[in-house]
Amino acid sequence: MRSARLLTGRNLALVGGLMLAAGCQVIPKSDVSTAPPPAPTPEPSATALPTDSGRHRIALLVPMDGDTAAVGQAIANATTMALLDTSADNLRITTYDTSAGVSAAARKAIADGNKLILGPLMADGVPAVQAVARPAGVPVISFSNDTSVAGPDVFVIGHVPEQSVRRSVQYARARGSNRFAALLPEGDYGNRAASALDNALRDFGGALAGRESYARGNTSIVSAAQRLRAVGGYDTVLIADSARLAIQATDELQRDGSARARIL
Repeated sequence: MRSARLLTGRNLALVGGLMLAAGCQVIPKSDVSTAPPPAPTPEPSATALPTDSGRHRIALLVPMDGDTAAVGQAIANATTMALLDTSADNLRITTYDTSAGVSAAARKAIADGNKLILGPLMADGVPAVQAVARPAGVPVISFSNDTSVAGPDVFVIGHVPEQSVRRSVQYARARGSNRFAALLPEGDYGNRAASALDNALRDFGGALAGRESYARGNTSIVSAAQRLRAVGGYDTVLIADSARLAIQATDELQRDGSARARIL
């Protein structure tokens, strides 16, 4: 019988790539609860996947129902495309729906023999997954952007504003940007982006010409862009949101022949 091949750097790159395929979604941090006591390692389930020594089993824990089902489906689709594009025949990725309970999905994934968990989507689900995965020695890669849930066996791959904003400002400063403005969503993610911008300007130089906030999920980013354009005085604008909303804001910022600012 052919023995299972080790996870190579190429396979780890595949895992990272398939998760980044859904990275255009901004997932704000939710409140993180204290991890419950470790649960006993589940016994193999009656419906466990068949023995497959030639492939590494990876569990994908995402919601397939409810308010965030579209995000979960996008990530699941990305995994399928990544496997097909790379012809990774030594990986088996199975999707487990977390909409009925993150803990139950994690227990099923462990019982089925998976050796790596991708998910959950939100930070508040990490303790429940960790309580099941840690006794089984299974590492977890969460889609959360909350670095506070990271640990020796829990990694986060969500869009971390502190990193992206700092690198964006550094890049812009190296190319002549001096006066920055920002469009920031209301809530924790926007607050983190604002703090990151302040820190980056302090470290790399540059002045803050203005900032406007908006409620996500509607067209208020357009109104915020209008207010920012009316004030002016900037040569670079940071838009801390998805590509779709950034395009809406950019159209407004450059309306009526307004000077074209660099968009981050």
